Amino acid sequence: MKFERSDLQMIPNPTEQDIIDGFKGYGEDDIDDFVILSKNDMTYVQSAVSHLEGEGFILEYQDGSLNQHYVATDCNIPLETILKIFLAYLKGDNSWKSDFIWELYVHEEDDDM
Repeated sequence: MKFERSDLQMIPNPTEQDIIDGFKGYGEDDIDDFVILSKNDMTYVQSAVSHLEGEGFILEYQDGSLNQHYVATDCNIPLETILKIFLAYLKGDNSWKSDFIWELYVHEEDDDM
C-alpha cells in the first residue's frame, strides 16, 4: 500500500502511525487538500475537503476499475470518521462501506462515449 497527501510525499507501506501523522492538519489550510490510501492505481480509498456547505470531507473508493468508482452521498463526513476509515482500510477491513450510501462516480471521459 501507499499513502499520499496533496502536500506530503508519498509513503510506501504506511503504518497506522504514518496515517495518523499524515492526517495532522488535513483540511485546515488548503481547500484542495486530499489523501489517498491505495493498494494499487485502480484500488484505493480517498478523501478531499468538501467544497459544499459545512466543514466536512468527501469520501470515494475504487475497487479495481473505473466502473467500480464510488462516491459517498454524504459530502460532510467528519475528519474523525475519515481517519477511522483509512485505518480500517489499511487493515483490510471494508465494513465502513455499509455506513454510507454510494453513487457510481461518472468520469468525464465516460460522458464522451
